[in-house]
Amino acid sequence: MQLFLSHATVDRHLVETIQARLTPLGVNVYAKIQDAIRRSDLMVVLLTKSGDSSHYVHQEIGYAKRDGKLIIPLVTSDVSRNGLGMLEGIEYIVVDDEDPAEALQQLSNRIASLARSRAQQHQDQLVMAGMILIAVGVFLIAMNE
Repeated sequence: MQLFLSHATVDRHLVETIQARLTPLGVNVYAKIQDAIRRSDLMVVLLTKSGDSSHYVHQEIGYAKRDGKLIIPLVTSDVSRNGLGMLEGIEYIVVDDEDPAEALQQLSNRIASLARSRAQQHQDQLVMAGMILIAVGVFLIAMNE
């Protein structure tokens, strides 16, 4: 799974913690802009006070919304909930700055659930493709008789 992590530069320490938590789940975390957003399956937005005031983070959210990406915001307690209009209707995870473990567990659980869902969809597509191939094969055999 490819994930784009939007963040303010000063939050790099928390970004590294998030990457360390998600990498064992098989998630490749990108932190480069538009191309990475396009290649990503989803976007995690780290909204600290610095991230919330960053025009770049808001632009990245706009890019992800434009591309129809799933967005999972991680919002620290120092960010005003009144200013989250760009995330209206999107469920976010509140992060305790001192101990982000619970928020990271919620994020891990949500991403693991998404990965299982995608794996099931992929398996369903393979089954459907197999059934189509069998039907085509039966049709071709019937045509040759």
